[in-house]
Amino acid sequence: MGKETFYEILGVPTNASTDEIKKKYKILALKYHPDKNLQDVQSATAKFNQIQEAYNVLSDPKEREWYDRHKESFHNDQVDVEDHTIDEKYFSNSCYNGFGDGKNSFYSVYRNLFDEIIDQEIPHKNVDEEFNLPRFGNSTTDVDEVKAFYDVWQSFSTAFSFSNLDRYDIRDAPNRRVVRLMEKENKKIRDEARKNRNALIQELVQFVRKRDKRMEAYRKRLEDRAEANRKKSEAHRLKTIENRNREFEKYVEEQKHDTEWISELEEQLKDIEANYKNNKNGKNKRKNKNKNKNVSVEDDNESKQENGDIEEKNVNEHQNGKKVQNKVQDLDEEDEEVEDLLYCQVCNKKFRTINSFSNHEKSKKHLIAFERYSAMLNENDGEDEIEE
Repeated sequence: MGKETFYEILGVPTNASTDEIKKKYKILALKYHPDKNLQDVQSATAKFNQIQEAYNVLSDPKEREWYDRHKESFHNDQVDVEDHTIDEKYFSNSCYNGFGDGKNSFYSVYRNLFDEIIDQEIPHKNVDEEFNLPRFGNSTTDVDEVKAFYDVWQSFSTAFSFSNLDRYDIRDAPNRRVVRLMEKENKKIRDEARKNRNALIQELVQFVRKRDKRMEAYRKRLEDRAEANRKKSEAHRLKTIENRNREFEKYVEEQKHDTEWISELEEQLKDIEANYKNNKNGKNKRKNKNKNKNVSVEDDNESKQENGDIEEKNVNEHQNGKKVQNKVQDLDEEDEEVEDLLYCQVCNKKFRTINSFSNHEKSKKHLIAFERYSAMLNENDGEDEIEE
């Protein structure tokens, strides 16, 4: 027998009484309970489940009677699936000759084998399920179809139910508990057979795939595609770097141009300010000179009036007339100087007062004209200078 019997699991003889079985079960259940074996819960749980199952069967007289008659096969896990195996010769290179499409070639031999497997599976397919097992093809089959073939077959799952391998007929069960035991054992056999067939065919697929020349072509295509993508990615990376470098150079050039323009503008503003100060100082000097001259003339007139000379008085009156005339002339000259000083070369416009000239310099119209004027100076590389 492949495994321990329920009697061996509980450690009681085959003729043990129900009380002996119950007593032994309590001792073992307490010993192997998972809560008492925290250092190895997994193993304790598995052992505890075995003890529980053995006690459930042996503690019931009808189940125990049925078990005693079938215990020889009950614990035998070996499954006979000879009708669903694959000949070992197909796992050897000696089963084919060359990679053409001849009778004994690689593609002919395995095409026939996979067709046979498909023919075995079709009758067991559920009518509601879609048949999705692709054919093996030949040496000229497109690599995409070859790839699809192996993708499906590498996860092969058989449609066989293996119900013909059932060991027990549930119609012979004396009660429901025995039915569950029968079904459990039958399911175990079916699952084992299904697992073996799936593993066997998947192993066959791996063996064939490794030797299929068509897959070499597919791998070559993948390598070429990967290399093309790598080159494309590298070209894109270099182009991105080139564009960034170009943008950086453009930015540096613009910054340099802005710096030169600001420097030139500052120099021009300094020249205008210096000219303005020089003209203002000259105007103040002329005002002081005229003031001193007028004071001298008035002193002379007062001196002559004190002497009571009528003729001098007439002369004084004449001179006073000249003084008025000179003052008017000085004002005219001063106005001309002010007009020369309050002149906007950018806008080609004169102003009579400093306030009007200052307001003009702050105006939007003047600022726009000044920007255009500065841009023109920059284009001429500084050859033209602001006229004083």
